[in-house]
Amino acid sequence: MTRLAAAFLAGAFCGLVTFWPGRTPQPAPEVPRARAIVTPSAPATLQLAREADAWTAGQPHRNLFAFFELPAPRRVVQDVRPAMPQPQPVVPQPVEPPFAYRYIGSFGPRDAPFAAFARDGEVVNVRVGETIGGFTLRRIDADGVDLARNR
Repeated sequence: MTRLAAAFLAGAFCGLVTFWPGRTPQPAPEVPRARAIVTPSAPATLQLAREADAWTAGQPHRNLFAFFELPAPRRVVQDVRPAMPQPQPVVPQPVEPPFAYRYIGSFGPRDAPFAAFARDGEVVNVRVGETIGGFTLRRIDADGVDLARNR
């Protein structure tokens, strides 16, 4: 309870000193006034009454209370066309004639077999290493034959 009474007395003393008769109140410090400068072609700007009140000398500052609208972004359209590749000259590849014979089968002994080919009713027997229709017979297997084109 004594603390509460001491706090009350301290507050009353401070109030009494403030309103004591014969004491003149101090005038409030002067606050610089801002005036608006408006021209028809420019937006309104604020200017301080005294230059000494500026935050930074000669440098613009950000005004949090001024409304500022950003200009709409402009789309830049460029006409970019890809370079057309030059057409390559068409060089005709020489067409090799197909093998004109049809393989019928292999005959003969295992150590010296021969292959039989047919074309237009004609049957030709060929051994390994011999040539038929511009091709050389390289190998005879149970599955078929291997041929190589003569150059």
